[in-house]
Amino acid sequence: EQIADVVGGDAIDQGFIGAICRWALTGPGGAVKVTFDWFETGSLAAEREANERMGWTVSDVEVSSRKALEIRQPDDPASCGVAAQSPDSGVIGWWVQYRPGNPTDPCESATRLMQLSLNLSA
Repeated sequence: EQIADVVGGDAIDQGFIGAICRWALTGPGGAVKVTFDWFETGSLAAEREANERMGWTVSDVEVSSRKALEIRQPDDPASCGVAAQSPDSGVIGWWVQYRPGNPTDPCESATRLMQLSLNLSA
């Protein structure tokens, strides 16, 4: 429910593959894809390196007073990811991908989902 509220979706379907959870949502703005990942032995340095190797833009940000990364695909302005150090171990990430033309800021949605995750773990 909280995921749907954050990204503006009505109907939600969930899928799970190992360390990655995926949701497909539909709503007034069209389809939205949301992904959550947790890599127990990951680090922000490894996330930065992997995303920069793919040619994506990586920026340092802060989420809930924690160091985090904002990740954008240059050819897909309707998508954005945010990664932060997990409160326990490793790194967690949220990725939001709207359909092109949706006016909602995907980085704002990914950041809000990360805030919820970090607040739940405190």
